[in-house]
Amino acid sequence: VSQSRYNVCGGGGGGGVLQGSVAVIPGFYQVKVGAGGLDPQVGNATSMNGGNSSVFGIEAVGGGGGSQGFNAAPNGTTITPGLPGGSGGGGGGTYGNGWPNNPGGAGIEGQGFKGGNGINNASTSTRAGGGGGGGGQAGSNASNYNGGKGGNGKLSSITGVDTYYGGGGGLVRR
Repeated sequence: VSQSRYNVCGGGGGGGVLQGSVAVIPGFYQVKVGAGGLDPQVGNATSMNGGNSSVFGIEAVGGGGGSQGFNAAPNGTTITPGLPGGSGGGGGGTYGNGWPNNPGGAGIEGQGFKGGNGINNASTSTRAGGGGGGGGQAGSNASNYNGGKGGNGKLSSITGVDTYYGGGGGLVRR
């Protein structure tokens, strides 16, 4: 049985959310929309961050990738945190007692929040990944039986309807 069978991923962080206004004149403007992040592959510690988005020289940073909870060292001393991003990715959960928990990645101040921490444990029912950070709130840490909730996005009514943008990914129990 490969070690990756025992890993539980952390949630992906939401992309950075910026609010404000810019005075513009009619014309053509370049808008860049970043691609979404990619899932971790077996044997890799983390997923990839989402791409950055920009307009008018203002850049929102892509969300941080969630940790797979992969412990590279045989004794389990290596931690694999969620990646930092606009909002941070959640830390994964790994098979192993006494191993350090995988922390969530940091968010960028003014754009998003930290991902939640994962829990490492040799019991299948008690290890879980942390939720990804969101544009409006941090991701929740995993509890003994549940994956962390993804952080809420940032509330905006720019379209005339209250909508949350940049929410983090949540987890379920393995």
